[in-house]
Amino acid sequence: MFDDMDYGSSAISSLLVILAVSEALGKDAHRIADLSAKNERQLLLALFAGESFDYIGSSRMVWEMMHNNFPAMDSGIHSEALATLSNLGFLLEVGDLTYSNDSLYMHIDPRSYQKYGSVKEKIDMTVKALREHSSSIQFISDKPLPPSSLHSFLKEDDSIPAIAITGYGSSFTNRFYNSFLDQPRFLNIPEYKKTALDVANSLVKLSLRWLNNDVDVLDPPVVNQTMFDIMTDCFLQWPNFNCTLFLQLSESLPPSWHDMALKALTTVPGRRTFTGLGPEYVILPSRVYSELLMFYFLGERVESGANLTYKTCFEMNNTNPVRIEKNIYIYN
Repeated sequence: MFDDMDYGSSAISSLLVILAVSEALGKDAHRIADLSAKNERQLLLALFAGESFDYIGSSRMVWEMMHNNFPAMDSGIHSEALATLSNLGFLLEVGDLTYSNDSLYMHIDPRSYQKYGSVKEKIDMTVKALREHSSSIQFISDKPLPPSSLHSFLKEDDSIPAIAITGYGSSFTNRFYNSFLDQPRFLNIPEYKKTALDVANSLVKLSLRWLNNDVDVLDPPVVNQTMFDIMTDCFLQWPNFNCTLFLQLSESLPPSWHDMALKALTTVPGRRTFTGLGPEYVILPSRVYSELLMFYFLGERVESGANLTYKTCFEMNNTNPVRIEKNIYIYN
């Protein structure tokens, strides 16, 4: 929220968990595809931009779902590939994990939890599964849902089961949250890495459990700790992203992507805030390299060509769209 003054360590703390989950799931792509086809369940990992500004990222996704336009695409793509709010079987958000002090919390919307028996059943089942993987996590069911992207979805449909995992309970533990001091230099990096890695591995198991009709699978993949350490060090090097991983990733890209990726590191390295005030905000390092790493981990193709967009990438990778029959389990 403070242009060129803060990096948003609280937001990066959850982004890194999603990247770690992507890395682990990418190693088990064949089993995921088999389970998804067999049980008609899908996983959708989402990263939202601009949530500090009245949830503009998540609310846009909800709007597109409500208008039968998610993922946004040209009419040439088969309409059966579209997802709506009714397709969402469960929402799970990873929130601020900074300053957790080895304590994790699960937050829900108590009104929908008490209102719908099916919501309570699915949340209780997920809470039990998470506690089996992480004994330190606590469940808060009697407090209002804290600031969360889940509000964008529940405002339109409160019958969607949803949980937000954070490092704070009834009050924020990060006294710099959304302030100009929300910077890596105030973090206990080793403590954060331990917490985030535990959360990521728990979510990998939970993801496969979801795809397997709520039954644990044998030998789930594990997050590569070395890769996670490298990613954490890279993303938390603000404002100077002198990161070998980012540079190697840039060098492996087609020309149009290569120039854009290098510009993100050299032209606006200190910026992370998206305010829509100029084209430079589209190439923020955290935004560019989280997208490229997701492509890399999950096997997406990055092809050459000018002005390659999210929509173009979706079209290239979905020439034979999969019909969304039942439920989507979404991380954000």
